[in-house]
Amino acid sequence: MLSHETGLPVRQVQALLSGKNAAPEDIDTRVRRRVRFLYDTRLDGDQRYDPKTIAAAIGATPVWVRKILAEDATPNMAHAHALTKFFGVEEAVGLDFLTAEPADALNRALQPILQRLDEPAAADPISELMSRHGLVSLGARGRQLSPKQEAAVARMLSALIDDQEDHS
Repeated sequence: MLSHETGLPVRQVQALLSGKNAAPEDIDTRVRRRVRFLYDTRLDGDQRYDPKTIAAAIGATPVWVRKILAEDATPNMAHAHALTKFFGVEEAVGLDFLTAEPADALNRALQPILQRLDEPAAADPISELMSRHGLVSLGARGRQLSPKQEAAVARMLSALIDDQEDHS
């Protein structure tokens, strides 16, 4: 997850988390590597996007896109922005995904996690529900829920439990 959110290889994320510093690299190299990372990790189904599709989406020629994807060329600002949008990088992150120093990129990705850990347990609707109704555990399968989804599940479960308690 952190690798996906930062554009950093897993080994680099692990090294940074263990306190090591990232090797210095110039901004053009960083941008080229992160564009390639997007190309390698943001797939069209189970395969990489066709460079012609990318070219049409960002307003560039397929030849230019192939050079960018081969790390032989650095995209200009307009193409870099269009590439981040094409590959689904969060709008608030945008070009920072491509340009941020490795430690800054990791810090950005860790901030939401740290904020969730700093919130009191009462702010977690599932924990509050479990506490209020004396539940020991809840099983969940699939992908992690967003905070909005967690709140919706907590409301639904609370309504079901309250309804069952009213009928007992």
